[in-house]
Amino acid sequence: MAAPEGLNTQLGAPPAMPPVTAPKAPKPKQKPKKRDGHYQIHGTDGKQLKLQPSMESGGVPTPSPQYLAVSQGPVIRLEQPQNLLLVIDLNGTLLFRPDKKKPKNFVARPNADLFLNYCLETFSVLIWSSAKGENVTPMCDTLLTPEQRSKIIAVWGREKFKLSAGDYDKRVICFKRLTTVWSDSAIASSHPERAYGRIWDQSNTILIDDTAEKAKSEPHNILEVPEWSGDMTDNVLPVVHDYINNLSMHSNVSTVLRNNSFVEHLAQKQHNPLQRLSETSTVQGF
Repeated sequence: MAAPEGLNTQLGAPPAMPPVTAPKAPKPKQKPKKRDGHYQIHGTDGKQLKLQPSMESGGVPTPSPQYLAVSQGPVIRLEQPQNLLLVIDLNGTLLFRPDKKKPKNFVARPNADLFLNYCLETFSVLIWSSAKGENVTPMCDTLLTPEQRSKIIAVWGREKFKLSAGDYDKRVICFKRLTTVWSDSAIASSHPERAYGRIWDQSNTILIDDTAEKAKSEPHNILEVPEWSGDMTDNVLPVVHDYINNLSMHSNVSTVLRNNSFVEHLAQKQHNPLQRLSETSTVQGF
């Protein structure tokens, strides 16, 4: 039906339709960029993503039924501390790289020098990083004196993760399977009581790392520390020191960590003032 005469004059002409624009074409998929020898893929928020390793690299591990059964055993306190194997991570745990444009410049976490000295004087230490060897070396140079370096059982890098050629240069999650550590002949022979039949296993091995996900195969052997990003007021390592001392006084560290992880312990301790490590390495309780 035609509009009444004069209606368009009274109400004004109908507004012009906006021009039809074609939808924007999707942006081409971003190609991974390579930095520090690794391919990097970023999410929509700009944060770097880590990929799951391929099945050729072992895929995503799960704890064995035997491992879980042993970790569910009773918590038994010892009269004397037992020998421990500390498998220690580097970047994010003991140091930080403030400028990614300078990949070989690192800053040590507060108390890292005293903490490492305590570890080396008291226990057996293996350094295990997911970085390539050329990046592990400057990290160790930042943290360790030549004398301290000589006391370390071994320094492992990315080469020890048994990654496929395709995964090696990608930013994949590097799962730290402790069975790789325990089955290594050089590591196995380092137990101070090897002559008496003692071996490194889940009862006496602690993985010190800032990423719990890396311990999927042995989830009750990780002492997960908060990731360090350069805060020079950080005082976590003295708490780690005391916690390890307490663990050494138990027959099976995995039973203790299963019942009271370091993350839970740290939350309980936050209301208490923290003191700097002493120069001595005496075994103390909490």
